[in-house]
Amino acid sequence: MAGSVTPGGAQKKPPRNKKSAASPPTPRCDHALQFYEAESYLYSAISSFILPTFFSTESASVIIATRTHLDALEVHLREQNLVPGQLKDRGQLIVLDADEILLAIMPGGSLDVDLFDQYLRKLFPDVQTKFPKVRVYGELVNILCEQGNYELARQLEVAWERFLSEPDRNVALLCGYNMGVFEAEGLSEVFQQICLNHSKVEPTEREYPTLGHSNNQKTAVAMLQQKTRCLEAEINRRKMSEAALQMLLDHFSSDSRTSDKPYEADGGYSAHPTGVCGRTLHEGRIRYFANDRFCQISGLAEPTIHRDGNWLSAVHHFDREKVSRCFSLEDGRMRKVEYRFVHTSGDIRWVSAEFTVGLSGYIHSVVDITGIKESVAQRRKRSDNYSEICSSHPSEWRMGQNFTGEGQQRLIPDSVPRWDRGHSSSHSPNRNVSSPTRGHASLLC
Repeated sequence: MAGSVTPGGAQKKPPRNKKSAASPPTPRCDHALQFYEAESYLYSAISSFILPTFFSTESASVIIATRTHLDALEVHLREQNLVPGQLKDRGQLIVLDADEILLAIMPGGSLDVDLFDQYLRKLFPDVQTKFPKVRVYGELVNILCEQGNYELARQLEVAWERFLSEPDRNVALLCGYNMGVFEAEGLSEVFQQICLNHSKVEPTEREYPTLGHSNNQKTAVAMLQQKTRCLEAEINRRKMSEAALQMLLDHFSSDSRTSDKPYEADGGYSAHPTGVCGRTLHEGRIRYFANDRFCQISGLAEPTIHRDGNWLSAVHHFDREKVSRCFSLEDGRMRKVEYRFVHTSGDIRWVSAEFTVGLSGYIHSVVDITGIKESVAQRRKRSDNYSEICSSHPSEWRMGQNFTGEGQQRLIPDSVPRWDRGHSSSHSPNRNVSSPTRGHASLLC
């Protein structure tokens, strides 16, 4: 469609169709979202949200939270000189355990929207017969996000919105989200969808002073963009560091490093595949890591080590004290120790280990020396058997030196004649070799 012509001859551009750009759907209900970082800030936000209930006879509040949050919230309300017990007695304040509700609406671990809808339709009519206006705080979705079930959280938000959008529902909902559940990579789209499912979004307690002035909002946006770029650059640097660390762990774990020689020239075990595990502490966050070889030697699954780093539970109970002692000295010095792992099957794996422990974490490497320990035990057993034979036949056997140059010893029976039999020690074998009349046997050699 051509634009119209102005009196000056210039062509006027056609008006822009504002509906052509797709805009996110706006929720049709009172469905707010509160982000938080500190739990104390969350309790303040909840108490402000349900405060009208304490001063009204027509409204009620429903709190759906974890048991820990329910107990802490009641303490917070009392500190604000509010009396939640009176509201509970009148049925104006209803507290529900979020974990129990999730078990009820998620049979088999998957969300059943129909069960959730049935739960809501039973709960609210009972409350609204006495109190028409209801305020609800819920953190079911936050629990799902903490478990990594972001898609289930989104489905639950949609179910809440569909219920709240029904005519004459008269229910206001506040959803609480810990900002920490969105720290993982690849959650930008999920985060945006969750925000768009709410009619109002409240940020965390962290302040950005420039956002308070309308003339500085562009400056604030530029500052946030700069911070985003810095964070993206930091992520890339950390990815490179993690890739380098993973390559190092794979290198030590590789079977290609195995040598046919049991020892190196310097007596070490560097030619053998090496198990590596450790812990890093950065900005208050602890991360455990381990390579495949360490998991094979210890008999533990990698997720178990990554979760809590408690590989000490697999160490033989006789060795745990000396291993624990290595971790008590955070001086950055390397220490060596030998100890045993006990697998769930009962198999025992001996390791030669090195520890380096510092304030920011530790690095621990192990080499499997079970075969060496078994060889030493077998040699010791043969030596004990040999000593037992000698002690049980003292008159029939004696030790003789083998002069073949191998530096070994062997048993010689008394029936074998020697050049020094019947002679004093001053007689030399060389003097008797040329005297056949003495009737002695030749030298034992």
